[in-house]
Amino acid sequence: MPECDYVIRDLVIKQEANFNMVELYNTLKEWFRLKGYILYEKEYDDRIKNNKKDTKIKWEATKAIDDYTLFTIKVSIKISNYKIVSTKKEKLVEGSLKMEFESYIETDFEEKWESNPFQKFIRGVYDKVMNSEKRKKYEKTLDDHTHEVYNKTKFFLNMYKFK
Repeated sequence: MPECDYVIRDLVIKQEANFNMVELYNTLKEWFRLKGYILYEKEYDDRIKNNKKDTKIKWEATKAIDDYTLFTIKVSIKISNYKIVSTKKEKLVEGSLKMEFESYIETDFEEKWESNPFQKFIRGVYDKVMNSEKRKKYEKTLDDHTHEVYNKTKFFLNMYKFK
């Protein structure tokens, strides 16, 4: 079974917002593509109650760094109690937004070192002793990527406050 070590948990954006959801969606999708991540939409749930909508979207973006290491960034988007408002230029979502970001490094994601206890032991020694410097670089890179997409999202949402 692959080992998962969290780099970032519970990085949250929470605000009452007016924003272009299609533009946000495309901006984040493009960011992941440019950084070499493969983006999977794990969940998309839309519900209507009392003329307002609730939407929940869960993304998982993965990037294989080598044959042994995989970066994963998860993004959860919840838009509650919102309606679509039209302006002269675009349609905006007006409601409560909560976005959560988390990331982790998965090692032996292809499960090549799981066939017997001796190989699993060797993998553990390798991870702790031989691979520690490389591991620190990987953690720094994934931390930077997670904060970059988080900051890009905050910047995008703040842009709409001043329109």
